[in-house]
Amino acid sequence: MSEAIRIGIVGARFAARFHWEGYRRVYGTPVQVVGVTSQSPESREEFARQHGIEAFASFDELCEAVDVVDLCTPGSTHEPLAVRALRRGKHVVVEKPFTGYYGPGTPDFRGDAFSKEVMLREAMASSIGSWWLPGRPENRSAMRRIGCMLPQSKRSGRSW
Repeated sequence: MSEAIRIGIVGARFAARFHWEGYRRVYGTPVQVVGVTSQSPESREEFARQHGIEAFASFDELCEAVDVVDLCTPGSTHEPLAVRALRRGKHVVVEKPFTGYYGPGTPDFRGDAFSKEVMLREAMASSIGSWWLPGRPENRSAMRRIGCMLPQSKRSGRSW
């Protein structure tokens, strides 16, 4: 039997509980969730106590103890945390794509009080150039319906 893959969960709330249950069902490869970290000391301590794992006070401490970092945090934190873990040579589990709208970058931004229409438009626009293909007719139509700015063709100067 091979050595267990050591997993650390970042975040200690709703998504972390789902991921914990998922790891319990892994078979064919030994895995061990060794710890959790969270910005909320109360949440991380409670999660660790409930599951019999270590509560790490910091992301860096967790990274030192694991092979895989599982990000169960808000989408706006995925990229910076994933980059930090990858630079340390860790494997990273990220459930959602690196897209979305997380506000203008000010600390007072509140998504729950912001226009969902604008958030959707900005999220769609942020994904252009990755998986969203604006050249496909069905995508152009959808983008126009939600008010996305369509990229200009370099040759003709017209929108896609």
